[in-house]
Amino acid sequence: MTIGYGAPTDDIFYGGCASIATLLTLESFAGIILDSVCIGIFYARFARANQRANTIMFSNSAVIRKIRGHYYFMFQTCERRKHQLVEAHVRLYAVRHEAEDDADEPNDFLFQCHQMRVQQPDDDCGAMLLMVLPQVVVHRIDQWSPLFPPECLPHDAFDSKTCASYPDPTQRQVDIDNGSRDGGLPGVPKPYKEPTKAQIMNHLRKSGLEVVVILEGIDSSTSNTMQARNSYTDEDIAWDATFERCVLKTSRGLCIDFDRFHLLKPAPMDAKRCVMPSQF
Repeated sequence: MTIGYGAPTDDIFYGGCASIATLLTLESFAGIILDSVCIGIFYARFARANQRANTIMFSNSAVIRKIRGHYYFMFQTCERRKHQLVEAHVRLYAVRHEAEDDADEPNDFLFQCHQMRVQQPDDDCGAMLLMVLPQVVVHRIDQWSPLFPPECLPHDAFDSKTCASYPDPTQRQVDIDNGSRDGGLPGVPKPYKEPTKAQIMNHLRKSGLEVVVILEGIDSSTSNTMQARNSYTDEDIAWDATFERCVLKTSRGLCIDFDRFHLLKPAPMDAKRCVMPSQF
């Protein structure tokens, strides 16, 4: 826009009309505001949080393996961008959608959402993740886990200290094992049976369980809150396996080989000894 700045009000440009100068000034401000709105819409369109969520990777398969006599559900996640998420944390939910035996309608399904406790990273500390390297998220299939077969639970009485009891808060067996909870005492027999691989597989298949993963964080570039989601069904679970190492050391430093990120390798049927974090 070209404006005749400094021209007198009685020249041929304005024709002696002072209102034209006012109109041109308003048009100039309107043009600036319109440009600002267009630039803001364009920036917001490409800086949306759902676009940022596409840079979060989840492993194609989850694994269930046995360590020191207990079964663990695991999956892997990582960040593909150079600028990492701030305050990244993860939550797990198990969604059941199974047909009830006493349902009146043939399409009457039971839909329930159960919270799953996270052992690594510890959800007591917020389940925080450092996304600069691939992270393995671990959930123990204990008596409070929705992946635990119900036939292994006591049927005579439910105690929130020993198993899941609605609407009491969900606990973790690892807290009792480490002595940070009062739910168990040395020498007292367990009120539940350790499930077998076949029982867990049958429970996942019968209940139609789907594990929903929600990873949240703040984009350090835009300060927008981002949420990435993924889910695993029984068809996406590999048994007695673990993840291949995908972090390589090169002359330029550490490099993540995303071609190996989804690869699995066989794991021992039961790791009796202490499993180091690098061996997950």
